[in-house]
Amino acid sequence: GEIENVLVTDNVFYQEVINIKWDKLSYLYGDEITYDFEYSYNQEEWLKLAYAIDKNDKIVVSLPIDRESGTIHYRIKASNNLGESETFQDSFAIVSALGQINNFIVIGDLCANEKVKFIWNNIKASNVTYELQISRDNITWETAATSLASEEVNSFVNYRLPISAKTYFFRIKAEAANKVGYSAVLEKNVYAYLGIFGNLKINDKEVNGAAYIYDQDHVDIVWNAISYGGKTVNYAVSISYDLVNFVPARTSNNANSLTNVNGIVTQRIYFNSTVSKIYVLIEASVDNAYARNDIIEIYMQPEFLLVDEVVKYLVNEQKAMIVKMGIFK
Repeated sequence: GEIENVLVTDNVFYQEVINIKWDKLSYLYGDEITYDFEYSYNQEEWLKLAYAIDKNDKIVVSLPIDRESGTIHYRIKASNNLGESETFQDSFAIVSALGQINNFIVIGDLCANEKVKFIWNNIKASNVTYELQISRDNITWETAATSLASEEVNSFVNYRLPISAKTYFFRIKAEAANKVGYSAVLEKNVYAYLGIFGNLKINDKEVNGAAYIYDQDHVDIVWNAISYGGKTVNYAVSISYDLVNFVPARTSNNANSLTNVNGIVTQRIYFNSTVSKIYVLIEASVDNAYARNDIIEIYMQPEFLLVDEVVKYLVNEQKAMIVKMGIFK
């Protein structure tokens, strides 16, 4: 047979270790197939490397790059006691490293066909162009979007996620003056969109901005259960006091409870007497589908009036006093 689908990881920089992979050959007769892998910088002196079989049943060789420039030639041959394959030969150039792209993150709901924003730190170099790349196997990469470097500390690109719900890999590639740099790889599950939290209310009032609760030791957040092909949807409610660290509602207080009765889901949250404000995040999931609601901001003020109510009260009292005194008569 022939050596097929040979792939070379593209971190071909000095002092990096690259992986070269290819399909494992199948055989019906004879002994197990073995592989000979050799590489050379000058096509005169050839060095052998051992191979391994990865979790995807690919043959893989790890090759350390110990030169700052040049071309690496390599060849692969398979054989057993009944014969051998044709020799596969190829080469690649060693690339000058531009530098590591740091703090690569994604912001937004990772649901199929939804728009998200990828952000990263700029590399300190002139005329840098950036490329958001996507992969389904962390081996073969495609261009998803491009961006010029901004004048700020960070650059970003908006991207609409694929319509298929599955695991994807993302990275940023930077190029400038014949040099190349990469970010770390982000592995993200892209979910099918599960739906909305219909008829969402807090203490029987529709959610519209921040909620203010008076003279109660708890709050009830209620919404219609999401329907998804007759399957049971799982709900997770988390609480934060600083909009950074979220913990499960039950962890925050054992008395907090989540119920689903006749298609109505209720999350009861008891207040902590030392806290005046909480943030609530509601998430839903089933299989590979996901949804979350915008973070809800709840103020607990059992003994206080709203500022605008106090101002209105004082103004009215002043008017009443002026009229009573007859100053303008």
